[in-house]
Amino acid sequence: MLKLAPESREVLFNGRKVHVLKTRKPVGARRTPPAAAAGEYDTRLFDRLRDLRKELAARQGVPAYVIFNDRTLHEMARFCPATEEALSGLTGVGAAKLERYGEPFLNVIREFDRTGVKP
Repeated sequence: MLKLAPESREVLFNGRKVHVLKTRKPVGARRTPPAAAAGEYDTRLFDRLRDLRKELAARQGVPAYVIFNDRTLHEMARFCPATEEALSGLTGVGAAKLERYGEPFLNVIREFDRTGVKP
């Protein structure tokens, strides 16, 4: 439930002005690349997941990022979720995507893990 502070009456009914300050990044500041933010991950597994994403996207006639974005694939390659529950805890994996794409991606992760290819 949303509650207004007593000062909000002044703004809403008595014309009190509100000022919002916008902070700026220092010149030359760089954003952390998504891959670095995701931490270390297995690049071979990431490549396999990306190939699956590309294949599914081509079949559906949609851009690959519609299936899962790179950050989600990085997290899959980093954490190697083995269950739908674990997969659903990753960034970008909601109920609809879990239902639609969860099993194929879990199969790639399980096969990768089973073959002992992990470093």
